[in-house]
Amino acid sequence: SRNSGDKKETFPLFKTKISTFDRCSSQAETIDVFNAMGLVESFFDLGDDKAIITAGTGFLIDSDTVLTAGHNLTLDPKDSTKIKIKTPLKANKVKFFLRYDEGKSSNVFEVLDYKLPVEWESGRDKSYDFAAIFLKDSIQETRIKLSTVKKEMRLPIPTSVAGYPEEIPTESGFRVKNLPLCSYMHTGELKELSSCRKIIGYNCFTNEGMSGGPYLVKGFPIALGVHTRGCLDL
Repeated sequence: SRNSGDKKETFPLFKTKISTFDRCSSQAETIDVFNAMGLVESFFDLGDDKAIITAGTGFLIDSDTVLTAGHNLTLDPKDSTKIKIKTPLKANKVKFFLRYDEGKSSNVFEVLDYKLPVEWESGRDKSYDFAAIFLKDSIQETRIKLSTVKKEMRLPIPTSVAGYPEEIPTESGFRVKNLPLCSYMHTGELKELSSCRKIIGYNCFTNEGMSGGPYLVKGFPIALGVHTRGCLDL
């Protein structure tokens, strides 16, 4: 477990041969991913002039549609560790900061509405931890295509995941705070699929803040899924 007071933590996966961790904005092969990705900011009204603001990752799949993790737009007492609440909450206001990097964005887009699968909103089913955000204005720029893991594909498959991690690993194997906040991509491999084929297991580095980021075919702006959480070594 991580000690919040300790700024350093060993990270063995970073030292493996198949694992690299790079800035999205500085890599030519990932520029399309960075151009279609942004920071998702969610505002939760607690009443009595109190509020909670959370941040995650989202990516464009259409000119006015952003895909993200469902838990970026909801809070629940059962799975909220840092934030203590008594009843489930949905975000009252959401903003999308396109190409957010080094503490700033190329543009901030107003959100008209968002939709959550009923399986996530009512039952917190981890297979449905995603959401669609609908923007007020269209963005006629790069977007990330969606695909699926085909049955004929042989595992493992070279893949990567991108987002805005709160902490990043260094070459010496330690984690440091990602300040000012920047986009990163980590490569690895798709290792396993759930029997329902709705959950993908991969060994890419992830950290808080990357939830809602695209899980990609390595080297291409094609998403196989939405990153939601880490467990054990996947």
